[in-house]
Parts: sequence; C-alpha cells; structure tokens
Amino acid sequence: MAGPLTVAQILKKRRQAQQALHQEALSVVNHRSAALSDPEGHTTVINLPLPPAVFTVVSWNVQTFEAGKSLGNPFVNKVINRVLEAVSADVCILLESRSDSYVNMNAIETGHVGAKGWKQAADEEEQDDDDEGDEEDDDGGVVAVDEDDDDAIDEDDDGAPLDLLDGGEPLTYQQNVSEMTGKRWLPPKALCIYEPAMVKLQRDVRDLSRIATLKKKKKLTKKETAALKRLRKKRDKNLEADDGYYDVAKRARKHAGQKKFLGNYGYFPKLTKALCVTEQGAPTQTWLGHLRDESFTLVRHYYQLVYVKDDWSEQVLDWSVDISSCPAKDNWRFMLRLKKCTCGEHLGSGSCGFCEELGAYTTSLQNLRQAVDSLTFYMCTCQESYSILLRQETDVMNSSTAGVWVKDKLVSVKSAAARLVMRAPDELDTSHGKPVLKAGALLGYQDNSIGFYGRCPYLLPVELWLPYRGTSQMMYLVAFHGPFGASTNAGVELRAAAMRELMSAGTEPSKALNDEENVMVIGDFNLDWAPDAPKPNGHQKIANALYKDFNKRGFSALIPDGIATSLASIHGAAKWKQKGPDTASFTSSAYDNCFLKGSELKSHVASAAVLDVISWIEENLSEFKLPDDDPQKGKLGTLSKKHQAFYIYRKYVSDHLPIVCDFLVAPISPHTKALRARARALENPNVHRAGVERTVALLRSVTRPSMEAVFHFDEMLDFDVTTTTVDQYLPVYDGETRVATCVGQVDRHQDGYLILKCEPFQGQILWTSWRPMARPRGLDLFLRIHPPGTRVQWKMSNPRPAT
Repeated sequence: MAGPLTVAQILKKRRQAQQALHQEALSVVNHRSAALSDPEGHTTVINLPLPPAVFTVVSWNVQTFEAGKSLGNPFVNKVINRVLEAVSADVCILLESRSDSYVNMNAIETGHVGAKGWKQAADEEEQDDDDEGDEEDDDGGVVAVDEDDDDAIDEDDDGAPLDLLDGGEPLTYQQNVSEMTGKRWLPPKALCIYEPAMVKLQRDVRDLSRIATLKKKKKLTKKETAALKRLRKKRDKNLEADDGYYDVAKRARKHAGQKKFLGNYGYFPKLTKALCVTEQGAPTQTWLGHLRDESFTLVRHYYQLVYVKDDWSEQVLDWSVDISSCPAKDNWRFMLRLKKCTCGEHLGSGSCGFCEELGAYTTSLQNLRQAVDSLTFYMCTCQESYSILLRQETDVMNSSTAGVWVKDKLVSVKSAAARLVMRAPDELDTSHGKPVLKAGALLGYQDNSIGFYGRCPYLLPVELWLPYRGTSQMMYLVAFHGPFGASTNAGVELRAAAMRELMSAGTEPSKALNDEENVMVIGDFNLDWAPDAPKPNGHQKIANALYKDFNKRGFSALIPDGIATSLASIHGAAKWKQKGPDTASFTSSAYDNCFLKGSELKSHVASAAVLDVISWIEENLSEFKLPDDDPQKGKLGTLSKKHQAFYIYRKYVSDHLPIVCDFLVAPISPHTKALRARARALENPNVHRAGVERTVALLRSVTRPSMEAVFHFDEMLDFDVTTTTVDQYLPVYDGETRVATCVGQVDRHQDGYLILKCEPFQGQILWTSWRPMARPRGLDLFLRIHPPGTRVQWKMSNPRPAT
C-alpha cells in the first residue's frame, strides 16, 4: 500500500505536472506558429504561454494550540513554519486548534510569553489533570475545579516572569480567518470578582475535599495516587509553616451556604486580577468603574450586579450604585449574575421571541463573548476552532469583498465570506402573503438531540483561474473536523451521518453544497477508509460506504488507497520503539482526506498526498533538542533517527500527519505585476487628504502619552471582526510598499469614525481612525454592529506615524 510522501517527492510530482501541462500548451503554440505564412517578410511575434502556477492547500490537525500548553513548546511554530514553507503552501487549514487558536502564538509574538497568566495556565493544567471535573467530597457536596484563568496565581508569587523554553520562532504564516467549530456558546451564568483571600480560601476547601474523597476510595489509579501524594505534600508544607492554616477552610466546609458559594466561586470565571488589585496586590474597587465604561454596555445589558449578604443570599444592585462603603477586601461579595428572560431561560439562549435577538448566532452575543474574554481569562478561548492560515506574501488588490489574492497566481481567497456551515439553504416563505426570504433550517451540528451535535464544518470560497482559460472557477472549500464520540459501530455511523449532512448545507442563499459544481471537502473525518482491506472491520465498512456514497455524488477522494494519517501512541507500553524504520509503520487510521467535485478541477490536480513530516524532522533532527524535563532526555539518542523524529512530532506537535493538495492554476503575468506596482507608487492627493482628516478626527478624541502614536495609512485594505484576544501589529514589506495587519479593538466612535486601538506591546499603543465609505444609513448600521470593545482585525497599506 502507498504511504506518506516526503517533501522532495511532493515537489517532484508537482514539477512534473507543471512541466507536462506547459509542454502541452507550448505544443499547441508551435503547431499554430508553423501554419503562419508571412509572404511580405514582416516580423510575427508569438507570446509563449507562461508555465502554470501551483495553488497548494494543506489540512493539518494540530492539537497543541491550547491556552497555556504550547507556550513552553518551541517545536510547534518551527514545524508549521518550515514544513509549510518547504511545500510552498498557500492556504493551511488548522483543525482542532483552539479559539482563539493563536492565543499562544500571539503571546509569543507580542512578548507576553512567560507572563504569570500564561505560565500559570500551563502549570495548573499539567498538575491538576486529575481534577478534570467536579469532585464529590466526603460531605456529598460538589466542589468545583478552578478554571484556567489568570486569577489562579499563588499568593507567594513575587510577580517575576517565569522561565519557559525559548518560546519558538514567530509564525511566518498569517491567520486570516478563524472560527470556533460552532458548538453553541452561552454566556457564563455568573462572573465573580477576584479577591486574593477568597481565591486562597476556595483552593484550600477544594484541596481538603479532594484529599477526603481520595482517602475514601478503596483503590486508587496511578494518577489518583500521584494526586493524593501531591495534595498531602502541599497540605503538610502549609501546616508546618502555620498549624492553623486550614482552620477557616475547615469551618467553611461545614457551612452549607458558604460551601456552595465557594464551589461556585471556583467554578465561574472571575474578572482578571489586574482589574481587582493594585500593583502591590491590595484589593481595589476600580473594576466597577471599568465595567461602567461604554465598551461594556453589553455586559451590563446581559448581567445584573448582585451583592452577597452575610446570610449568603443575594441582593440585586443598580449599576450606578456607590460601593465605597463596602471595604475593597470584600470584593468577593459582588458578582455579575446572568439575567433571565420572561420565558424563564437565561439571556443568550434565544428561547423565545423576546430574547431571540440576544440569543445564539447573533452579533450581540458574539460581541458579548469578546467582552467576557477581555475581562476574564475564560475557557471559551479554549474551545476547538478552525483557522485559515495564508502565507504572508499574499497581496490584497482591493477590499475584502474581492478577497485576498495569493501572490503570483490568479487565486482569490474570499476570506470575507468565510463562515461556519450551520444552516441549509434559505427558503422563500409565502405563508404570510408577500414572499420573505427565511433562513434555512439548522443542520444537525447545532441540534443537541442528534449524536454528532457540536462541530460545524467551515466554508471558505476560493475563486481560481485554471491555466490557459479566460474565466474563473468558484471552488467552495469546506474544512471539516468530524465528530469522534463512541468507537462503536453506532458511533462511527454518526460520524458518517455528519459527513452526509454536509450535502444539505447552504452555500449560496438558495443552493445546497450537493448542487455546486466545484467543491473541496477537506479535513479529519475520523473515518478509517480502507478500500483495499481484504476483510475490513465494522468501522472500515462504514467508512467505505460513505466514500462510495460521495463518489456517486461526483466527489473523488484525492488521497488514494486509504493512506493512514493518524499516529500511534507514545504512551503506555513502548510499542512505538519496536516499529519499523518507515513512517507508515507509525500510522494507524486513514482519518484525513480530501474530496473533490468538479471535472475541470480534478483534471488540474498536480498532486495530493499525506505529508511525511516525520522524515522532515529526521533530516533536521539537530534543530529539535528535548527540554530537560522530558522523560526521554538522554535516552532518545539510543534509538534510530526515525524513532527520535516520531517521538518529537507525536509528543510536541500533533498525532496526525497533514495532507497536501496541489492545483495547477494560471499565473499572474509580469506585466500585471509591474502595472500594480506602478499604481501603488502614484501619490493620490485624495487619499492623502482623507488620511489627514482621519488623523484630525483621532487627535480630537484621544490624549497621547509619549508611548502612543497615531498612524496615517494610504488605504484600508481589510476590516473584520475577529476572535483573536491578543493585540498585534504585523508589517510586511514588498519593495517600497508596506502592508500591516493589526489586531485590536474599537475604542470609541467619533464623528462617524471608528477609533481603533492596538497595543502590540505593553504600554505602546497604536491609534488608527477609519470611516467606512457608506451612505448614512449604511454607516449607522456599520457603527452599531461594531460597538466599542469589539475585537477587530484591520489591514492597511503604507501605515506611518503622524508627526
């Protein structure tokens, strides 16, 4: 059976396909030129066709992008960068990353690596793996486990940055769009106020309850034994320093009201420490003034401010209340409680006509999520997501409606139209007389009564021109990370059903994916395709049937023969050390693949393969030194280079090999490039005047300390809402032209302008002012759906500080 291909093999197949098609085009020209007659001896010029370009799409299930965990891992960036560069990938789809998927990489690139919040999240997740849920204590109550937020910092922390590995190199591929996989996000039912003493008390109660629970068990697992040992050691150390250390915690465990409050306090997100304590660590009440800011209007709209009284009951307060009479050390008494609709459900559920506009899939709820993210280090930033990465040399020819043009080839990635696939095509509703366009039915990915509820596919339209053609083709690229669930025949049937559900998804307003001419479905489907297995097992039979069904619909699997992509485990028994010397011996199931529909597109596939990243690491093994705390440190060198490379990739990067698909497309001619460069070099007085007006509007609205700058720019190339939680400023140079991508937030509205704030480094703020070119009603709508506090990403040509 065929196996993964190395980078060299993929590049060879690609070149052969390019050369073959180019020779075919040249032979047509040669044939026609031979038939030309020129009796008068005039010179005849024949423009020879350019070689076709290659448009490369990579799908990669990279599972290490989780808040905190990958911060101390410099291998992830390096592998992604180098491998994508090696195959000249244009688009990379990351699966099973986290939202925001680049929260860790942004931390590295903006200097936050090593900051307490990031490091603490990593430490606690690794140490408290045994606390993966609510634990029932010896009194029958529930003590909730801490969320991984930046409030969870030990009180003896001196505030100094903690050492990590080097953090890895910056990413050379740029996140263009990213989205959570579509599981309905509902706002947390409460937001607590951080108070150091209460955080400590909650932890002490949790630790005592956990010890009591484990002591009651007749038989402990290896993991539980280690957890009990760690907790006892921590307890004994505290008691040695102060024999009354746990007195308050013991009393709290005996009081039902206080115990319940502490469980909730540990479970619900808390406002970040920076809002609730001074730099010296003393409690402060500045958090309330922060929440009263215009940018947090939505938070006040969804949440009530409540006060916890001495009897542990709650009193609702007005947001304008003066709390100065309450000591700051009692910050814990205040809480943000999610409001309920008259239908009885919490806001955010959208259960009735009154609260539908505040429910799931609405702009207001998305903006609330961003506001909650900015206030807390909350777990909604750790849900799985799709991320579309584009090489940074992409060239934006126009606004985002025209898409991002991939450099040197006629391919436009319509990132502005990218979206989760949640609904069937829209329908015309004529039941009330005049026809009304009605949103299509929600697909099974959003119906929690269906077994594959949870992960939606992701749609990215791509317009491309095939070589030696005058018209473009629109290809709907659908990324999908299929459900996993139970590893039974019934569970695998659900995975196949989730794939078939794709066919009912809406692409255009009244058109289903099944009816489109050109479609690419790519990703990790969790279906083990085994077309050549003489005796396929039950799971493989289900996968084989699904592949046959797709084939009948016009879809062809581009990765042939059921080549395995998921990797064997390195945990438990060390069977991986006995594997053979080839990459294929480390793989297990053929989960990742690419289906393609469209006869012309299929005829222009240059190559499609599973990429052998393990061999690539093997060739560059000297660049991957294990950290000192790795259990294989000092031992791995006794194994073959292939085994060492497998261990490094499997542990630190992913348990899947990526797949690569190459398409032959039309190149951009040198003449077109030259015209574009000249057009950009011409100074436009209107553009200059508009830039001055933007700057004047901005200067009127902000006061600028020495560490802040107002930026001019020639043109706003792209602007969209983002889920990225960390600010960044990424300039890219192309000769004399500079294009910069910024991630920040809408700070305020001023005279119809959006005042944009980006803080790529702590204390250094970049201000930008932009007014969308729209009619008054359109401008008003645009401003309303981008209220202050909205997280946005914008791209500018030739940004420069105003003097």
